[in-house]
Amino acid sequence: MSSSSIDDDLRRLRAARRERRGLPPDDDIVRIATSGSTQIWHTEQTSSSEPPRDVPYCDFTPLFRGFAIAQLADVLTSGIDTPRGVPFFARVVDLSKPWEFPLGRTEPAVAVYDSALAVRSFVRAPEGAGDSWRPDLQRYPHRNGDLCTMFDMNAPLHFPGSVTDEELYGFAFDGDPRDALVHVYLGGRRDEVLARLQDLDLPPRFRIALD
Repeated sequence: MSSSSIDDDLRRLRAARRERRGLPPDDDIVRIATSGSTQIWHTEQTSSSEPPRDVPYCDFTPLFRGFAIAQLADVLTSGIDTPRGVPFFARVVDLSKPWEFPLGRTEPAVAVYDSALAVRSFVRAPEGAGDSWRPDLQRYPHRNGDLCTMFDMNAPLHFPGSVTDEELYGFAFDGDPRDALVHVYLGGRRDEVLARLQDLDLPPRFRIALD
């Protein structure tokens, strides 16, 4: 069964339960377009503390990354809002924190990746490892506490604030981020989101197809 069929079934079940309770249907996020193989979803939710609840079913473990809406075209064409090969912050399974970012945003935008295609941005010495253990310094050339990391200490805008931050949020892609990008969630008024999508100047293979 396709993920779209499962989404439809789940939504019908939710709507039936709410109807039995005398409540209106509760679709707080709906698919409105595609770009290549990426599905684009819209929600009226914009508060940084209130992410959408009825997110589409995933048959993979999702990795969420909030990004600036001004970089939507970059995300849809290259897969991510950072330069290729640069590590980044994201969160597995939990949408609430990525929904807050970037801090101060008014129009939420979140990229949803298949986490199986991402790698962690760090390694640390295995427990009990002796002095003979050496990290791959070409891959992890920097230090963050006891972590050997991909994050550049000389790039403070990208470097995590603490070891815990990187343990929670530090990831990278070895391959093409576009291959890992499955969904994009956009928040705001529907007419404004649709207008933004229609105004995007994308290569032919990524042009917006409205539902």
